[in-house]
Amino acid sequence: MRKVTSLAAALAAAASLLLAGSASATTGDTYVLPPSQYVIPPQVMSQFFGSYKLVSVGKGTRLYAADVFITTNSFGDMYGGGMFYGYDNTGSQTDWTNLLYDFRFTRGGAPLTLTPWATPGQVAGDTLVVTLYGWGSPSLGTLTLRKQPGGDLAGTIRLFGESRSYPIRFHRTGPATAS
Repeated sequence: MRKVTSLAAALAAAASLLLAGSASATTGDTYVLPPSQYVIPPQVMSQFFGSYKLVSVGKGTRLYAADVFITTNSFGDMYGGGMFYGYDNTGSQTDWTNLLYDFRFTRGGAPLTLTPWATPGQVAGDTLVVTLYGWGSPSLGTLTLRKQPGGDLAGTIRLFGESRSYPIRFHRTGPATAS
């Protein structure tokens, strides 16, 4: 739990350096993020809250490990963060800190507009799309994920500048509390 809180604080601090000029005088995680443009009801988003560890990813990504969390911010929007570990273009080990934001659902590849009263059952089997924004690191790309039995997440990652997506899977390792 302390690791999730520390990572959230580090992401928020790094983001404030990148987004000069638009910050409000609030504290916490939301002063660096605008409200999300997507509506996800609390009862739907809560089924994704947690800490996750990368268990598999396609070799073409050059990633070998990741730890991410998903929770809400003070706007009530889904957000999260993560550390991704891999190899850069020269083959040297490196890591990337990315903020997970702009969570949205798609059905059959088409955007899905949720009502504020949508239930988890109404989005079961639909794809959760997450944009990875870099904070002090390059943005990695986009995740498309589906919730698996037991709470794991599986899907694909599409890296910015790449024409294909790669399989990716995260194991849910524990809870993350909402802010």
